[in-house]
Amino acid sequence: MRHIFLTGGGTLGSVTPLLALVEAAREQSLPVRFTWVGTRRGPEVVLVHSYTLPYHAIVTAKWRRYFDWRNFFSPFLLFFAFGQSVLLVLRLRPDVVVSTGAYTSVPVAWAAWTLRIPVVLHEQDIIDGLANRLMRPVVNRRTTVWDRPGAETIGNPSRPSILRGSRSRFFEAHPTLVGLPVIYVTGGGTGSVAINTLVASALPKLLEHAVVIHLTGSGKRIGNTTNPRYITIELAVEHHDLLAAADVVVTRAGMATLSDLAASHKPAIVIPLPGTQQEANAQVIQEAEAGIVVDEATVTAESFVRLVRRTLEDKMAATAMANRLAQLIPNGTNALLDIVMTV
Repeated sequence: MRHIFLTGGGTLGSVTPLLALVEAAREQSLPVRFTWVGTRRGPEVVLVHSYTLPYHAIVTAKWRRYFDWRNFFSPFLLFFAFGQSVLLVLRLRPDVVVSTGAYTSVPVAWAAWTLRIPVVLHEQDIIDGLANRLMRPVVNRRTTVWDRPGAETIGNPSRPSILRGSRSRFFEAHPTLVGLPVIYVTGGGTGSVAINTLVASALPKLLEHAVVIHLTGSGKRIGNTTNPRYITIELAVEHHDLLAAADVVVTRAGMATLSDLAASHKPAIVIPLPGTQQEANAQVIQEAEAGIVVDEATVTAESFVRLVRRTLEDKMAATAMANRLAQLIPNGTNALLDIVMTV
């Protein structure tokens, strides 16, 4: 029985690709058991527990990209988290540690390297974040979505359950909405205030002819619309039926979400988070004509409504765009699982 540590959290972008490994291993009945190492209060806690995985929380030492007094304590927290990780690895003795990039993963990867346990790092974004750069010297195998020196290009893992979503099952649960086009809006696992604000402004026009499913993030809903065509969810533990129902998806440019859209062949309107690696991801999407990229700083409710309606109405163009996204980001679940099982 192979024991695999999966480590990531804080956002769901580093979580769902690892859960793809769990789903694939279970479907193939592989002799493996998984243990998760994550944050104490991140959005991954609920999601990982839904997979009935052993969960261990460690102190997080997040480095913020802006001035924040908490950054002064980050080196001390990182040292403490490293000590926690060493004790955890010593006690549970995994065969391999796997990360898809997250500040939570750094002390775990360092601890594994110290104790001569192999580390696999899957790099999702085009531009490396600090966490990946800190882990890279201690990893045994590097995989990536995009061609990069010293790494194996495999695409990005997407959960098999995403492909089992059912549009008809969604409409069975919402029979009064049958026949209406569906817009699925997600700001990622923690939600996006900027996207929520944009949607709130555009909502009256959007709801005239469509259903809006809105993944708002915990405590981030804006407005109090009670229109039955507007469905809000704070955290989608299982969103495969919602995604299957969608005719167009409005999203950030996190690779985990984009990979799910690629796997399910969904047209996307992409609003990258300014000042992050997402802008580089979005640029590649735009250059490949695999999605409609929107600048958060300049988009208005009116221009947003026009884009959404155009995408819904021109189904041929939307399908072609979705197919290009699928070609751009192939599903790397089985490739990564093979590496994890043999490293």
